[in-house]
Amino acid sequence: MQRQHDCFEKNSDSIKNKEYLELLDKFKESVSQISIGDASEISKRLKELISESVIYKVVFMPYKASMWDSLESIWMAADKDERCEALVVPITYL
Repeated sequence: MQRQHDCFEKNSDSIKNKEYLELLDKFKESVSQISIGDASEISKRLKELISESVIYKVVFMPYKASMWDSLESIWMAADKDERCEALVVPITYL
């Protein structure tokens, strides 16, 4: 846990990183004091904070133009999602 703390401390410019560090410190404190209620609440907030910062990277690789109609709607949904980086890389069919 100390390695994670050090890593985030180096990049603590962002507000979310600072919030993460504060929550992590509070979590360590409540666990060491055996405060289960506090640890549970802080754990929930840490999970939310981490899930908010996840970015999914998806690559669509159609090998035939006729296949695109089955992928296009999925690509459009992924492309609209702010947590997703969607790329299309056509590959050749031999």
